[in-house]
Amino acid sequence: MQRVINMIEIHTCPVLYIAPVTSVSFSRDDQCVLASTLDNKIRLFDKDTGELLNDYKGHKNEDYKLDSLLSHTDAHVVSGSENGKIYFWDLVEGALVHTVNH
Repeated sequence: MQRVINMIEIHTCPVLYIAPVTSVSFSRDDQCVLASTLDNKIRLFDKDTGELLNDYKGHKNEDYKLDSLLSHTDAHVVSGSENGKIYFWDLVEGALVHTVNH
């Protein structure tokens, strides 16, 4: 299955600056793009419009490439952290729901 991210012109993009991206993944329905960045945030975008749908905070990601992904049901965002923990957020609410110590 081919996945494509539309390029958005900077003057129409609602997000003018995003820190360096370390990980990108797609929702199961291919409608959303999840992006991890080196500013301690993970962002969920609408794939077609580029609209920021949610962001997820609480983990540490400033220096290294860390992967983030959606759970198999797309109900949660999952990411590692530079502090050695694994974080789980509710996709819709954006609330941190669980952490796992390494």
